[in-house]
Amino acid sequence: MVAPHALLSVSTTCPRTGVCVLTADGEIDVSSVAVLSRALALATAEAPAALVLDLGRVRFLSAAGVDVVAGLFTRGRRDGFAVRVVASTRLVRRVLSLVGLDQVLVVHDTLDAALDSLSV
Repeated sequence: MVAPHALLSVSTTCPRTGVCVLTADGEIDVSSVAVLSRALALATAEAPAALVLDLGRVRFLSAAGVDVVAGLFTRGRRDGFAVRVVASTRLVRRVLSLVGLDQVLVVHDTLDAALDSLSV
């Protein structure tokens, strides 16, 4: 786990070989986004076959957070790992929709659905 920020904590689990799940809890804004960025950098350094970003506990997602999510999608395409996003709240889904990320990301309502969608 990366050191938490007052607004955000991110935990990492690997439920099966080659699959990492990052679970964000709190608010992702310009002051806390570094926590998420560090966690993603650590997880992707392990060269996973797939990474699931669980935003189900996120209460606020700013443009800074959107940039990190978009960067994860780009990194996954470049480095050859699958990316799934869990967006179970209306707030996160709306933000992803407003910026068009819901058109390029594979977004699920639950972590189980995201994990089931992976062929790893």
